[in-house]
Amino acid sequence: MYFGLLWGHHLNVQSFDSQRAVVPLAGAALQAKVLDFVAEVTVKQRYHNTESNPIEAVYEFELEPKAAVSAFWVEVDNRKIVGKVQEKQKARDTYDDAIASGHGAYMLEEDAKKTNQFTASVGNLPPGKEVLVVIEYVTELEFESNKVRFVSAARPNPASGLNLHAPAFMPVSTGDTFSHEVRPGFDITVELHMSSDIRSVTSSTHMIGVEFDSSSRKTAKVTLPEPGGASTTDFVLDVGLADPHSPCARLQRDDRGELVAMVSLYPELELDLARPLDAEIIFLIDRSGSMGGGFGERIEAVRSMMSVFLRSLVPGTMFNIIGFGSSYVKLFSQSVKYDDTSLSAASGHVRMMQADLGGTDVLTPLRAILSEPPLAARQIFLLTDGEVDNPDNCISTVRKMANSTRVFTFGVGREASRKLLFGMANAGEGECEMLAHGQNMVPPVIRQLGRPLKPAHTEPPLDRAGPVGLRQTPPPPSPRFGRPRPLLHRHRP
Repeated sequence: MYFGLLWGHHLNVQSFDSQRAVVPLAGAALQAKVLDFVAEVTVKQRYHNTESNPIEAVYEFELEPKAAVSAFWVEVDNRKIVGKVQEKQKARDTYDDAIASGHGAYMLEEDAKKTNQFTASVGNLPPGKEVLVVIEYVTELEFESNKVRFVSAARPNPASGLNLHAPAFMPVSTGDTFSHEVRPGFDITVELHMSSDIRSVTSSTHMIGVEFDSSSRKTAKVTLPEPGGASTTDFVLDVGLADPHSPCARLQRDDRGELVAMVSLYPELELDLARPLDAEIIFLIDRSGSMGGGFGERIEAVRSMMSVFLRSLVPGTMFNIIGFGSSYVKLFSQSVKYDDTSLSAASGHVRMMQADLGGTDVLTPLRAILSEPPLAARQIFLLTDGEVDNPDNCISTVRKMANSTRVFTFGVGREASRKLLFGMANAGEGECEMLAHGQNMVPPVIRQLGRPLKPAHTEPPLDRAGPVGLRQTPPPPSPRFGRPRPLLHRHRP
């Protein structure tokens, strides 16, 4: 899960006398409760207005596509103001009217073009006052190699004009209003409540302390030894399970007293992996001008990834390479069998690839692929660094081909559109991998390539006996192609 909440930096603000100012971050805290394969997360940030005038503070943060915001409130001047959902324009009008009247106002809105990209606005923060900004959300967690992975991104996602050169955290006096809730620096606490015994708890990014419950290996608490300062490193926590294939279920009541159940299934299947599946693999590669950014590092990263892909294909697999920008070009007129001859041609093509095809139009080649019948079980691997103007159309096109084609996506760099990439992967029953600059590309490439070559378990039989009126999501369980364990949610109104 990724949320760039500007830990270790400042909010971008505008003083009401039209002078640019900053609100120093006095402290930030993340508190997460992991229940098997979902997490309830609360993020608190404490800011202090050191200006002599009321100010408006605006900052941005991003959540991963599987996350959903469940609450937003602020505490200022001994008051707690709880957010209420309104239609977007009505909420903006309410906010603007309050600001114009000199009242405090607070607004959280999602970007219309970027899924799970949010902007929080804090208006008319009085001089010398603190504000505690609190956001709650829930999310499903990634599950790979028998480990549950919890990730929070500490990278900044500043609004325009943000001053990143000021000190990371302001000095805090003992009289600060919210210092008992959010200590100076960046603090993390994660509570683990698992149905299986916990075999290991590790972090590849931070030093952590782990305290197990005295009577059970199913419960543990993870903390940082001391609150940290400014950080540009994601916090990654891996929880190894002793019995990952054991089905589990949780039953809770929501705020209205209605029952909600979550069921997790991850059967251990005996598969004949010695016999490769017939497959047609199409590499859809972004060669737009933006791929030449970063002194050509992005297109070079794609060349490296393609080199690994080409060396890892199974002989006899059908494959093709399509580069796209404002137009698209095919390596072969149609997919060919993977052998020494086609490997040589593809390797030479990849070495000469440049970011020379103009803009970013992925929809046209997607529709061209859809118009042709698959030669085998068709798999598309999309590699791109950017955004498109029509992500919803791209996602719906992938959804139309889901019965014959799976789609796997790679985001090259942090600017890649998460809405597009995760949306296409979810619609195409695939997976998405987001890649950072300097990252070792081999593990994600091998991981992605291994997924479509595994047999599928479709339409698993489920006993749906129970009271009439139960609602389930997702309605039909998606096919199991060696993917992480599925979660099913049922609700009884």
